[in-house]
Amino acid sequence: MTTGQLGLRRTAQVRAAIYGHELIEQSARGQRQHAANGYRHGMACYGYIAVVDPDAPPAANRFGGGRPKMRLALHPDRRRADTVAAVFTARRMERKRDAEIARMLAADPDRYPPEEGRRWTQGRVLRMLAQPKYSGYAVYNMRAARTNRERLNPITDWVWSRQLAHPVIVPIEEWYETQLVTAQMRERRISGWERVNDVAARLGVEIATVRENNTHLLCRAGAREFVVPRGTLPAAVADEVIAILEAVR
Repeated sequence: MTTGQLGLRRTAQVRAAIYGHELIEQSARGQRQHAANGYRHGMACYGYIAVVDPDAPPAANRFGGGRPKMRLALHPDRRRADTVAAVFTARRMERKRDAEIARMLAADPDRYPPEEGRRWTQGRVLRMLAQPKYSGYAVYNMRAARTNRERLNPITDWVWSRQLAHPVIVPIEEWYETQLVTAQMRERRISGWERVNDVAARLGVEIATVRENNTHLLCRAGAREFVVPRGTLPAAVADEVIAILEAVR
C-alpha cells in the first residue's frame, strides 16, 4: 500500500468514526426528546403494557419509514397494579426490607401474581421500588446501559417527560417519599456481608474465595465469579452480589 493510499484509508477511518459519533449523538438527542414527549422506552415494567399511541406520527428514520410510537397503559390484570401499590406501601408505611416484601409477595401468588416464569426476589422488589415510571411520567437514561454494569445513573441525569404520560400507579409524592425511606433504611441496616451471607444461607449457595490481594477478593458462587473489595462491603455492591446469588440458584 502506498503512502497516499494509507493516508486515504486513515482519512476514511477518521470520517467514519466522526460520522458514527454524530449518529450516536443524534440518537441520544432523539431518545431524550422521545422521553420528554412521554413515549415509552424499553420493555414495559411490571404493571403496565406498551400500546401504540394512535395520535402520534410514526418515528422517522434514515430509510423513510418508522415504527409507531408507544405509551404505557395499565396491564389488563389489575392485580399487577395493586401489587406495585402494595410493595410501595410496605416500604413507605411499614418500613419492610426487600426480603420481607419478596416473601410477602411469594406467599400469596394469587393476590400478587409474578411475571410468567419468574419468581419474586429481593432484586425484583428493589428494582420495582426504584422505578419512577410508576409515577405516571416517562423516564429515560435511568441506567448506564453500556457501562457501569447497568447501575442507576444519578437522578439528575434522568430525562423526565414534561407531563404525565401514562396512568399513575404510585403518585409522584409517594414515589419520592419511598426513595427517602429506602435511603434511610440503607444507612442503618446490617452490614453488607451479613446481608450477603444471610441470603447465601437461605438459598443454599456457597461463596468461595478464589484469590485475593491487598484490596480485593475474587469470589465464586456456583459458576459465577465476582470481585468485591476487602473489608466493609458497600450497600450497592452487596445488592449486586445478592442479585448474582439469586441468579445462581
